[in-house]
Amino acid sequence: METNQLMHPWFSVLVLVLPLLASVVQLFAGKRLPRGGDWVSTMAIFAGFVLSLFTLMDMISRGGPGFRYEACFNWISFGSVNVTMGILVDSLAAVMLVLVTGIASCVHVFSIYYMHGEKRYPLYFAYLSFFCFSMLGIVVSDNLLMTFMFWELVGFSSYALIGFWFEREAAAEAQKKAFVVNRVGDVGFLIGLMIIFYTVGDFRLGRIFEAVANGTFERSIPIFGLPLLTLAGVGIFLGAMGKSAQFPFHVWLPDAMEGPTTASSLIHAATMVAAGVFLTARIYPMLTPEALIFVTYVGAFTAFMAATIALVQSDIKRVLAYSTISQLGYMMLGLGSGGYTAGLAHLFTHAFFKCLLFLCAGSVIHALHTQDMFRMGGLRKKMPVTFAAMLMGTLAISGVPFFSGFFSKDAILTQVLFRYFEAPQLLRLVPFVLGMGSAVLTAFYMFRLIFLTFFGTPRDEKIYGHAHESPLLATVPLCILAVFTLGFFWSGSVDIPLPSGEVKIPVGIVKQGWLEEMIVEPALLTTISAGHYGDSSPVKDEPMHEKAEHLVEGLSLLSAAFGILLAWLIYVKEAVSATAVRRRFRIAVLFLDNLWYIDRAYEAVIVRGLHRWNAMVLWFDQKVVDGLVNAMGCGGEWMGRGIGCFDRVVIDGAVNFTATASQMIGREFSRLQNGKIQGYVFIGILALCVYVLVGVM
Repeated sequence: METNQLMHPWFSVLVLVLPLLASVVQLFAGKRLPRGGDWVSTMAIFAGFVLSLFTLMDMISRGGPGFRYEACFNWISFGSVNVTMGILVDSLAAVMLVLVTGIASCVHVFSIYYMHGEKRYPLYFAYLSFFCFSMLGIVVSDNLLMTFMFWELVGFSSYALIGFWFEREAAAEAQKKAFVVNRVGDVGFLIGLMIIFYTVGDFRLGRIFEAVANGTFERSIPIFGLPLLTLAGVGIFLGAMGKSAQFPFHVWLPDAMEGPTTASSLIHAATMVAAGVFLTARIYPMLTPEALIFVTYVGAFTAFMAATIALVQSDIKRVLAYSTISQLGYMMLGLGSGGYTAGLAHLFTHAFFKCLLFLCAGSVIHALHTQDMFRMGGLRKKMPVTFAAMLMGTLAISGVPFFSGFFSKDAILTQVLFRYFEAPQLLRLVPFVLGMGSAVLTAFYMFRLIFLTFFGTPRDEKIYGHAHESPLLATVPLCILAVFTLGFFWSGSVDIPLPSGEVKIPVGIVKQGWLEEMIVEPALLTTISAGHYGDSSPVKDEPMHEKAEHLVEGLSLLSAAFGILLAWLIYVKEAVSATAVRRRFRIAVLFLDNLWYIDRAYEAVIVRGLHRWNAMVLWFDQKVVDGLVNAMGCGGEWMGRGIGCFDRVVIDGAVNFTATASQMIGREFSRLQNGKIQGYVFIGILALCVYVLVGVM
């Protein structure tokens, strides 16, 4: 089946296949290729980037967001049910293809420098290519079953990359933790898939959205009093929570820093954690108002919780890891509040500045061979390019005007505040307060990172002595990514078509221009219930939305300024002693140092609980099950002995007695057979006498 033919529809298939081919080549021939075959993976992903650009431009020229290409084929047929596999290239997929391949290209080039000299160098690029293939498969899948297959391949790829240095115990434990935690979320994904197939009989997104619009789910029998559509949406979102490290599944992502920094940059920017947000956007028409409330509060709490933990981290990569969790919470907060474009726009802007921040951290780590920020300091003179690039990424994530994060983050907070203005209730204000508080904390902990790493005097002269700027192979990707942190690249303004199909007052709109036009999918949004947006009056919502927008702009400026100023006073001017602050708030610091005690709670309740359960099961197996088996065995043994004894004494005794008696009788009778005629006559006479006597009697 095909609709709306693209000029080169096979480009998107090539984008998917090229990294897979590169991975296969690296696995089987990488060691025999020049430079470990790094150029194979790099050229494959860069070719995919070029093809993705052609696909995006082709789509824009043929109608932009309203245009989509879809092709599928029957995979499995049983009875009247047909399970299909296929690709879907719409505006969102086209932008995501460019995003994933573009950022992955930068990571591949940087990896040539960063991973040089590794003993498993070709294997690393094989994993990296397979990781890209898995994520691209999620992007172009036209049905949720195919999405789930690639979803699990992403999980495997992350497992391989996180544990790339598996000889280190911490890396081996981290990869297992990531794998297990994500499998827990995937249980929800599977439940959602089963509900969808039970209700619709198909996994294709188009058929599912049609069923939502036609009320098919409403005619189904609720489970536990909850509508099936809500359960299906929340179930699939649980899978997204696992991949995107949302509370309570966030615990795997900080430990994933045990993998190579370049792999971390790809995981955090455009692949694994982005998959959860992308999936939430893909199933957006399925998310009922109740499900969106769940998404909103999960995102708000995750954003705030992770931001607080980042305040006290000393490992530069862990600061960025908790920063990623917090920013992913922002994206979920935007999507849950009805800000479809706001949440996705933050996904795109975050991908660039977070990849940049991780690669800059990798540049610093490679030069200093330490991740402890309290052993750094004064590096801006020795590493000016890395410093400038990392500063630009920090300004973007902190929401400073003229940088990308300012636009997308403000759009999310504007949407959340607009929701509160629509229905002023205290609970609706909580997500906004958590989101704005997270903005203050983000500016503080990110500039804390900048000031500890690049400002002041060196804290370890030995480390500082051999610090140096990275070569062009590393700094060129940094400069490319830094350009995309600038706000002018993302600026612009358009209205969004609401579910009715009319262009009304922008609700949750990011002033993004070209990006907004591409990620708004009218055909998709027309299936969304108007309840997602509340009151969408084109007139009376305008002043309310403008009020929310202006208020958020002012608060965002204040929050960024306050966070940066506070970090400057503590870590540069030292007007306030960081040690004194930690001592003054030692209980709060202890709480944050212990990561809100969530990991400890998991250890005490789940891990140790499972250990106790396993011990109980082992005891039951050894004492009860094995006891019964052993008892039955002993019983059988004694029964066998008894039967053997009976056989020997009774059965064999009777047989032996009969044989002995027969033998004795035969022996006695044999004496009569002596061959003497007189003896035979005597016996005959004796027998005749006995007969006569018996007859007489």
